[in-house]
Amino acid sequence: MTVPSSQGPDTLPSIPRFDATTPPPPPGVVRSQMIAGPDMSSRAAKSLLLCLRRQLVVQAAVFGGFGVLLVVFGAFMAANDSSSSALFYGCALLVLTPALPFLAYRRIIAVWARFAPAGTPMSSEFSFDRLTLTAGPTTNSVHASAITGVAHLGTMFVVRTRQFATPAMVFPEELVPPAVGADLLARYAM
Repeated sequence: MTVPSSQGPDTLPSIPRFDATTPPPPPGVVRSQMIAGPDMSSRAAKSLLLCLRRQLVVQAAVFGGFGVLLVVFGAFMAANDSSSSALFYGCALLVLTPALPFLAYRRIIAVWARFAPAGTPMSSEFSFDRLTLTAGPTTNSVHASAITGVAHLGTMFVVRTRQFATPAMVFPEELVPPAVGADLLARYAM
């Protein structure tokens, strides 16, 4: 049995390092790179909460309204000497309603801490027809025809698409050159 030489066709190409020089992008493509800092997850959470404030207000109104209905129903039942747990559950919903933004904030921090922990190499690529974000081994890309809006909230650029009710992509400011950010906001302002 013969062992193939390391110079033969079975040799795998070397894996490029993050800081290695990459070939220049094709015309019309802008690339940028950065290393995620320790505050990336909290910055993303603050920016996304700004973007999700309308959804959070609606959810709080629904939970709070449902809680008020349960309190009224429970009070009516208690007034008629009937034991009811509706009053307890209604009060619990009313107490928990203000916690919704805090819980959303903590959840976004946890997701971003897994997606881009401190030290993760991040890169972005912007072309006229596609936006791409790479964080470590994960690459997300969206075609420009699917974009419904772009907003600059806090320290992030938030991209919405038709496929999702929530933001589809979030780019840190450091990955969006000023000219590209101005163009995105001019084309897709929310």
